[in-house]
Amino acid sequence: MHHPPLVLSPEEATALHLVAERPTSSQRSSLRARIALQIADGTPVRAAARHLGCCPRTVRKWARRVAEHRLGGLQDAERPGRPRRITAPERCTVIAVACTQPEQSGLAGYTNWSGSLLAEALTTRGRVQAISARSVQRILNNASLKPHRCDYWKRRTDPDFDTKMPPIIDLYLNPPDDGPVWSIDEKTSIQARERRYPLLPLRRPGELAKREAEYIRHGTCCLTARFEVHTGKVLGLVTPNRPAEVFIAFLDQLDAQVPHGQVIHAVVDNLNTHCGPPVQAWQSAHPQRLMLHFLPFYASWLNQLWVYRPS
Repeated sequence: MHHPPLVLSPEEATALHLVAERPTSSQRSSLRARIALQIADGTPVRAAARHLGCCPRTVRKWARRVAEHRLGGLQDAERPGRPRRITAPERCTVIAVACTQPEQSGLAGYTNWSGSLLAEALTTRGRVQAISARSVQRILNNASLKPHRCDYWKRRTDPDFDTKMPPIIDLYLNPPDDGPVWSIDEKTSIQARERRYPLLPLRRPGELAKREAEYIRHGTCCLTARFEVHTGKVLGLVTPNRPAEVFIAFLDQLDAQVPHGQVIHAVVDNLNTHCGPPVQAWQSAHPQRLMLHFLPFYASWLNQLWVYRPS
């Protein structure tokens, strides 16, 4: 099969040379331009194919395309297939609605969108003629949107946050030479539960152990914990509640752990048991032993105890 003769104007040849030699050109555009230039120079198809490292059919195809469509022949032709059923404005509508709350679409009681819920809301209200949950998910995927997911954050309400925060961060990054830094806090209302029945042992290979769902309540307890920021050491004290006496007992325990002569740098929140008269009396009885560093109000994320994750 003979390909039509390819004659290039000087302007077309210059443009093809630019495409072939430009570093930012794609490999396929550069190959197509070089095919056109070789055929226009009179190189036989098979010789051009050997020189360019492709098959003769590829050479004939792009030589014919450039001969028929000139420089536009370097571009891919429109591919056959079913036209898009969901129009561009409808796709924009899917994205716009996904960025709102379900309540704004009259769906009381729903807090997050799912693919099926969004598809139903769009079709019911006539925003989109017809769309499936899978199509909704595909559109949101292409837009890098995940309306079913959320992350928690907390507003800072302390007006002096910018003043109180840097000393805490500096304490973590530049530990003092006179003693260790401990992050201290309490976790209250921990349920103390016991399984009513023992765990059933494995009986056959591939079988899971069985655990009875029922349990016995033993009330609640409070965990007072401390985390030594620069060594990773963790200590704890479990009590029924958290009165001031528990924090004082905790300080006594900490005093026994830290070598004498060192200052205990304690990062704590603004709970009244951390700064009341019993604590002041303890500091008077142990001069230059305890230095309290108070977090800004409602800034528990600055306490390294809650950032710590055991390996």
